[in-house]
This record gives sequence, C-alpha cells and structure tokens, in this order.
Amino acid sequence: MLTPRKGWSIFVFSILLSVILVVFWSFYSTSRFSSVSRTITRSVLAPIANVVSKSSQSVQRFFRNIGQYPSLNEKVISLQDENQKLLSEIAVLEQIKEENQRLLSFFRLHQEYSNLLPCTILIRDATNPMNFTLNAGTNLKVDENAAVVSPISTATTKTHFQLVGRISRVGVLESDVLSIYDESSLISIRNLRNNVNGTLAYDNQRNFLFIKFYQEQDFKENDVVVVSSYSSLPNNLVLGIVDTIESSSSIHSIAIVRPSFNISTLTEVFVFQ
Repeated sequence: MLTPRKGWSIFVFSILLSVILVVFWSFYSTSRFSSVSRTITRSVLAPIANVVSKSSQSVQRFFRNIGQYPSLNEKVISLQDENQKLLSEIAVLEQIKEENQRLLSFFRLHQEYSNLLPCTILIRDATNPMNFTLNAGTNLKVDENAAVVSPISTATTKTHFQLVGRISRVGVLESDVLSIYDESSLISIRNLRNNVNGTLAYDNQRNFLFIKFYQEQDFKENDVVVVSSYSSLPNNLVLGIVDTIESSSSIHSIAIVRPSFNISTLTEVFVFQ
C-alpha cells in the first residue's frame, strides 16, 4: 500500500528527473542546432548570399546606366548622321570616278578633223525642225553623205566633235542636212568603254535618241557612244553619253543617249570634207 511518505518521494523524484531531462535536452538540442545551422550556412546560405550580392551589384550598375541612356541615344543619332554624310561623300566620289573615266575615254579618243568647213544654218525644215539647210554646196566642195559636226569644247579649246547629221542633198550654194534627230537616220555605234556595237535611233514620240540592246550586253550610265567602223561616216565621232537605262522587254533594254549640243539652238556647224 502506498503511504503518503512514499508518494511524496516519488513525486520529488519525478520532479528532479524532469528537470534533469529538460536541462540535458536543452544542451543537446542547442549544440545540434548550432551544428546544423553552420552546415546550412556553409552549403546553402553562403552561395545564396553571393548570388544576391552579385545581383545587387548588377542592379546598381543598371540604375547607374539609366541616367546615361539619353546621352547614349544622342550618340547613336550622331553616329547615324555621320554615317549618312560618309555615304553621301562616297556617292560623290563614285560620281567623280565615273566622270574621270568618261573624260579619260575622251582623251584616248582619236579623231581626224584636219579638213573641216565651217557653215551657218540658213533655214530649218518646216516638217521637221531638227533637219536644216546650210549655206554651202558644190561651190565649196560639199559632198553628199558628208558628216556634219559640232565641236565639244572646254573653256579654252575644242577637244572633240559631235555628230549632228549628214548631208542628204547638195545644191550649188546650199545643202540639206538629215540630222541624227530624224527617224530615218540610223547610225552604227560603238560603246567606247567596252566596244559593244549597236544602232542609234530616234524616237519621235518621246523625243530622244536611244540604243536598243540585249540584256547581256553592257551599257551603263555615262558611257560614251561613238560612230563605229561599220558606218560610212568617219569613225569615232561622238554621238552622245548614255543618260539612263530603261527595260523595254524581258530580252531588250534601251540606253537613252544625250548629245552635247541642243539642236534647236544650234546656229553653226562644220562639214567634213
């Protein structure tokens, strides 16, 4: 039978045991937690802290650069403008290069013009003002089919001669000229740059001189066109410069030729003798 003394002893023992267990568990648990905490810090928290630190630095750099965006945009615009200026200068240089090539072609062009007769245009044909009559005929030894030319001049000298037409009728004191601006005037030509041959014709409806050529043949803008050896006219007389290229079909293209003279205002010419 449990006496009050024994019951009290058991109660006191239980209390002491509980206190000992609590103290022991407290020390054990804290030590273990510290070990686990250190392990977690080394394996997990430290890398996370490193990543967060680097991210923070990147964010700081980003916000620092935000303030520079307007100036960067201005720099980009400035560079674009500078690039456009350079492209424009390159285009001008290319045009100068083409012009130099054309002038070089002229300098290499050999023309025989030792026997030339200066003439004045008297009247123009009523049906075709591009054709006209000269004040020279058999009295000055003008021959039928003789070439009628106009000088191509610089500021100081005459360099070459441009074909204007040919003598179509010779009288005693006057001669009629069939100009290159007549649809019946077909002239064999040569591209001075690459020796491609063709035929110069006149389009009365569109009022221009043109050469029809195949796509594989090479005509370019600023090419110099001269009379070829296939013509009965003197070789190497200048006919004009290719102004533009137009496609007329899938097979042919048209090179529009611009002469150096304005035939509507022309008053004086020379006749080859």
